[in-house]
Amino acid sequence: HMMVLKGNPEYRLHFNETDALTDSQRGYADAQLKLFDSWYAQWSRQPGVVQRYAA
Repeated sequence: HMMVLKGNPEYRLHFNETDALTDSQRGYADAQLKLFDSWYAQWSRQPGVVQRYAA
């Protein structure tokens, strides 16, 4: 679900058709992804942090 939200529609289909998130699970995943994206955007703007933790 999060891959689809991030712009990868090919992940919408699953090999097990009955494996689907409930509305509640989807809502929770949406909220957590927004929270993470917000945190990461702020974290990655800190001077030198991306270079310091680059793999």
